Amino acid sequence: MSKSIADLLAEPEVRPSTTFKVTVGRGRQYVAETQQLTEEHDALSDERAAVLAQVANVPRAMGAPAAPPRVAEIDERLTEVRARLKELLALIADYEGEVTVTATRTDGEWAQWRVAHPARTEDQPGHREDLAITSGWCDSDALINDLATYVTAWEGEPLGEGQFDALGVMRPDKKQLARLVISLYETGDGLGELLRGLSAHLMSVTDSTSPAASGSPRSDSSAGSQSSGTDTSTTTTPAA
Repeated sequence: MSKSIADLLAEPEVRPSTTFKVTVGRGRQYVAETQQLTEEHDALSDERAAVLAQVANVPRAMGAPAAPPRVAEIDERLTEVRARLKELLALIADYEGEVTVTATRTDGEWAQWRVAHPARTEDQPGHREDLAITSGWCDSDALINDLATYVTAWEGEPLGEGQFDALGVMRPDKKQLARLVISLYETGDGLGELLRGLSAHLMSVTDSTSPAASGSPRSDSSAGSQSSGTDTSTTTTPAA
């Protein structure tokens, strides 16, 4: 049952918010190295497969190694790369965290800001970015530069003035944060759809596990008439 208007108005206002995981600070250089090593790992794996394919049907002389020397070299390097990647993932974990994005401006304040920073037209640089990042609602660069207004916490710890900028969030992550701001104000967070889907799922689970849904009552059920000693799944309803 929904709360009354009086109860709702008595509660303090809570602005909508969401979270997003980012990598900050020194973790950014580890990310770059991780990407580089991952590409090397994939290239070495492809080369290894190609070398083995070349000799797969070639007769091997008695006593010759099962694989060409190049495969052994690749395997040694792959071992080194994997070990370093494992180290990097542990280091990056120290610089990963969830930031909270909050619709700190009122709807009216946001509307005024958006009108003051319109999306760029087709003949202006940045038009495609505005479509891709803010769906044309506003100037994406202006919103990215103003993210400190909306990013309110790191791992649940409130951010003070200037601290968001000091974190050094990477631009790709900033683009995603800007998309989240737009979702809070303009496109919605999908809560209604989520709740409807969850409710339907819970109802289907309840229906599928209820005795009535199985088609036959338990043998000790007291519903309907007393058992006559014959095996039947029919329940007799007493006359009114």
